[in-house]
Amino acid sequence: MKPIRYGRGEISLGYLLKIGGAAGLSLAINGIFDSVIGIIDIYRVQTVANSPRVEAVKDCVYETMMSGSHSRLAFCSDKPFMDTSDPVIEVRHDGVVVIKDRIQDTPFTLKLAPSHNARGSLTWQCRGRPAKYMPRACTEDPSGY
Repeated sequence: MKPIRYGRGEISLGYLLKIGGAAGLSLAINGIFDSVIGIIDIYRVQTVANSPRVEAVKDCVYETMMSGSHSRLAFCSDKPFMDTSDPVIEVRHDGVVVIKDRIQDTPFTLKLAPSHNARGSLTWQCRGRPAKYMPRACTEDPSGY
């Protein structure tokens, strides 16, 4: 069998299939990579929400609300250990802890809202945006950033 000679600019079907297979494999690997990166971003938000800085702010809110002095909640944001680095942590007048940070140049907001439970303690409800970065325990916050 003689090899087929192609003229200039002609491509065989076999060659096109090889290129298509390589492109398909490349797309599959890219999809897997994007999926792994998405999971890492979710864990990053979860790590921020459970960081020592956030836990200290939540403890301050807990102590302030349990003592009945809601007017002192503003001081929970001004703790001396708080520096100006990311994430930005604020405490609203109703005790909601708002965490703002960025992932891959996309801003995200996480809100931890305290509520009294039947045992006389506080539980924390988690909401945030954008939904793709939120841990499973958090719901999407329709109020925006």
